Amino acid sequence: MENTALIVLDLINGITESEHYKPYLIRHQVMIKANQLIAYARKKHYLIIFVKVGFSDQYVELAHRSPLFIQNKIHGRLKLSEKSTDFAADLDYHAEDIVMIKHRINAFYGTALEAILQTNDIQNLILCGVSTNLAVEGTARDAHDRNYHVIVAEDACGTTDEENQEKSLSLLRLIAEVKKVREICQEE
Repeated sequence: MENTALIVLDLINGITESEHYKPYLIRHQVMIKANQLIAYARKKHYLIIFVKVGFSDQYVELAHRSPLFIQNKIHGRLKLSEKSTDFAADLDYHAEDIVMIKHRINAFYGTALEAILQTNDIQNLILCGVSTNLAVEGTARDAHDRNYHVIVAEDACGTTDEENQEKSLSLLRLIAEVKKVREICQEE
């Protein structure tokens, strides 16, 4: 697939090591699958964009009316100055890779993502990361509305449990192709 970008969402320490996500990610080998997808994207010379959620120490960008995000401020989590927003150690991230910082669930909101995709004439997006029912789904919905062809790598995505994963994938099938990493990597 020409004109393709892989967007890797929120595979950062503060999420992948949390008690809420870690068991699911390990049980389903999400990081292994994400790395397989990243290696494939590198081989195919796809644009690869690593996205992380994070905030300044003062949380000035935080959506203070968001029940989800306010918890980060209350508990002092996901500060960009701390290791919690570093990419997971076992993620195939290289220092020269494109990194985008977001302050909301959706990777398009308030970021340069759209400008980067347009500048590189990207038409197809492959999404992976955490969490399927938040960042992946939110980004996929926005990408769909922006007229991108969206593919969600279901086994390179994870959330807190199987029920949330299946509910989210069911909804995503309405607006995107949902495929396993091996299926994506077999395409030419």
